[in-house]
Amino acid sequence: MKEWIESSSDMAVGSVVLVFFLIFIFALGKVIYTFKNARFTKAWSPLVSIIKGAVVGDGGGGSTSWLTGTWQGRRVRAIMSPDRNRYSGESGWRYNEFGIELLDVPGGQDWRIDNSRVEKAEPALRQRLEASGILLMIQAFGAPAVAYSRAQRILSYSEDAGPRWIPTPEHFEAELGLLLRLAKVNEEINPPPPVSAS
Repeated sequence: MKEWIESSSDMAVGSVVLVFFLIFIFALGKVIYTFKNARFTKAWSPLVSIIKGAVVGDGGGGSTSWLTGTWQGRRVRAIMSPDRNRYSGESGWRYNEFGIELLDVPGGQDWRIDNSRVEKAEPALRQRLEASGILLMIQAFGAPAVAYSRAQRILSYSEDAGPRWIPTPEHFEAELGLLLRLAKVNEEINPPPPVSAS
């Protein structure tokens, strides 16, 4: 009986210690997340007014942050992911990823351009993309990845921001202008399928 009481007492003490440890870990995580989000908010500040944006945290580990707003009447979302692995499963090759998404873009098929090459598109669309001059428009910005998702209706632009987490305000506006031009080309050469009458 005495051993059972001692065992129960040890379990009770262990449970109390565990509860306090979990509370401490949760509070520490919240402090780290708040600190990281404050850094993101400060980093976004030069771009906020351009799209009349709002900063949104990732709700988790604080490794990604979004700036949502509008530009020339179009909904946009910018994404900042500092210190990412360049290659899956490897360490040491880190970079600061920055991206912009133009939302609600109509289109018929998915496509992707990376390193100035059309990497994902069915053959007829690939030919139309290459003939449209879209590659030259993108090359003027270096070698960003640009992709269109029909299911999500998103035209996205992604680049290595270098040591800065974001581009300059002037470059950001130029990238937004590029996305608007690319959306127009996409709508012309990659129209959504006609809606069938039922």
